Amino acid sequence: MASTESLHASKATGSGSGSLVVVVLMTACVVGFAPRAMSGSWLYSAAFLFLLQQLFRTYLKPVVLRRLLAWNGWIGGDRNPSLKLKIWSLLVKAFLPRKRSTFVMEESLPSLPLPSLQDTCDRYLDSVRPLLTTEEYLKTSEALDQLQSSSVAKQAQAALVKMASNQRNWLSEWWLEYQYLRSPWPLCVNYNWFVLEGEKCRWNPQQLVSKDVLKKNPYELQTTRAAAMLAAFLNLHEEIVEERLEPGMVGGMIPIDMSGFRLVFGSCRRPHKRDDRDEFVRFEQDLPKRHIVVVCKGHFFSFPVHHQYGERLYVSELKIQFDKCIEMANQAGSVAHPIGAMTAGKRPDWAAFYRTHILGNMTNEESMAILQSSTILISLDDELISDNREMGMQLLCGNPSNRFYDKGVTMIVLPDGRCGLNVEHSFTDATVVGYLWESALNLEKFSYMKPLTDKLLLPHHLKWDWSESARLQMENALVTELQVIANVDLEICPSPYGKGYIKSVRLSPDGFLQMALQLAFYRDQGYIPLTYESASTRRFCLGRTEVIRTASDASKHFVELFEEKAGPCSTEDKIAALKQAISSHVRRSQLAAAGLGVDRHLFGLKIFMQENQQTLPAFYSDKAYQLPWALSTSQTPTRQTSLYQRDQCVVAGGFGPACLDGYGVSYLIIGDETVSFSICSYRISPKTDSARFGKAINQALLDLRSLLCPTK
Repeated sequence: MASTESLHASKATGSGSGSLVVVVLMTACVVGFAPRAMSGSWLYSAAFLFLLQQLFRTYLKPVVLRRLLAWNGWIGGDRNPSLKLKIWSLLVKAFLPRKRSTFVMEESLPSLPLPSLQDTCDRYLDSVRPLLTTEEYLKTSEALDQLQSSSVAKQAQAALVKMASNQRNWLSEWWLEYQYLRSPWPLCVNYNWFVLEGEKCRWNPQQLVSKDVLKKNPYELQTTRAAAMLAAFLNLHEEIVEERLEPGMVGGMIPIDMSGFRLVFGSCRRPHKRDDRDEFVRFEQDLPKRHIVVVCKGHFFSFPVHHQYGERLYVSELKIQFDKCIEMANQAGSVAHPIGAMTAGKRPDWAAFYRTHILGNMTNEESMAILQSSTILISLDDELISDNREMGMQLLCGNPSNRFYDKGVTMIVLPDGRCGLNVEHSFTDATVVGYLWESALNLEKFSYMKPLTDKLLLPHHLKWDWSESARLQMENALVTELQVIANVDLEICPSPYGKGYIKSVRLSPDGFLQMALQLAFYRDQGYIPLTYESASTRRFCLGRTEVIRTASDASKHFVELFEEKAGPCSTEDKIAALKQAISSHVRRSQLAAAGLGVDRHLFGLKIFMQENQQTLPAFYSDKAYQLPWALSTSQTPTRQTSLYQRDQCVVAGGFGPACLDGYGVSYLIIGDETVSFSICSYRISPKTDSARFGKAINQALLDLRSLLCPTK
């Protein structure tokens, strides 16, 4: 069977003992050779220079580069760089390795920094001031003072300082464990997210499939597209395994962490056999054993993607296998007891089912192992979709019978060939999968190359052995999940203008869009929300995200001034308030990207206290800390590859809201012309309405443009 490994099986430490021994030995050799090299012997001189070069290139160079990359002075993109910045840039370029394989920069990435407790408390207090009354603010201030002076917090901070000095990333294991694997909440809508292709994809299967062929096989578009996209993903998987994928660089010179790419393919989340938690596993397989799993009408099928001697299946052969899967599913009929529905519900319910009805049953264990270890899951759906909103719903929370939400990546293909992804969130973030998705959309192609053999193995139909109790639980789970889906309110709204205009008025596009969201939310709900915006921390080893707390004194002042709550005010004052709010947001964004936000630090302190069974300080039960993220936002990354084309990549991506009466908003900057907003809320809430909020966002954007350029 394939070998498995956990997400952090090999812990990245600050200074590995093995590397330290090698450095000491090489240094000793250099010191030993030095006197003889000086004596004039060419042999000793050559050996001395060789050892010195190896010591520098292998061990000293990454350490020096790591120190250079830890400097934050480059953040902000100064139009008139200082002499210090210019010298720093020259040094970084000089120390960057010439040969850039996928993971070559891992040893050179800086460790995730740990802020001081004082700095975090000061920034936190500043971030909650616009959300609280004067009385509430004073109570929060007192709670923070008590936190800083408490022996428990001081002990926790000291422990985190020690972890930060000994590990390359003090947060990563806790973040995976407590943010994801120990959460009881369902993955569907709450954690898994979706991404949708552009409306004018690079390759259109309808160009290859005639109407006569479609009459004979109505699934021709679906299987043709599925084969082409799968081949593109398999190419990318091989590039990752062989370390040929170009490493990510910010501005062409700042390397970012690539470890997440190792975890995309062959990964799965699953309930732990004993503990009340999940575990994340990645399966490594030899070429002949690599396989994919296809789900169609609730039936799961598996087939290898390589021939016996290692040749990968041609695109035409992949299509043949997809055709066979659909044929077998149609013959079997729809599944009445779908296992996928169990993965959509609460994790404790799925864990109890997993231990009772799968573990210990040889048939179910074998099928589950095949499903979990597959390179990728392909879902061939039956639903015909008319617009992007319906497509987004299908990708976020479609037919539960045709899903398995624990799988790392699921590619969903519709009968007309349109496709998208549903991604499990625990192992990595949108920047990683977005890069692969953008690449696949631009690399896909179809070829009717003659198959290597006429005797392709028939796809293996995964079998299940269910008791009556198991069937009843799956039926109930399906009913519950259909009710959840009916409660999801998703809208995808294009903006009236895009980044081009915002840059023309010399403002930060992200800051501008965030202020538009603040204004729209205030108009929609009547208050300033606690706002979450994710910032990438991938410039650090094993880095993932930090929170940009968008709501600030400056943003509140701008919104209230714009709405003239205190009476009429001049256009100049409104513009000044807008610019100040954007400037404040940019500064907070820079701090978050530098690993100096407040939320991950406070999270780490809390987890340490809980793991050591210490009583949490009153701060953690304070109203400000208990406020829900009423507005949860994220900018879906685009233009990550040199292959990017305006209409051929991503048109939308999205996720659910973070609380019952809130909105989840993903926005995607498409070229210079438009921004696509994906807005998600719950219909059960009487306070929210995604379509209404979409209109409020567009009106806010129009009003801001009128403010800055009244003639437009």
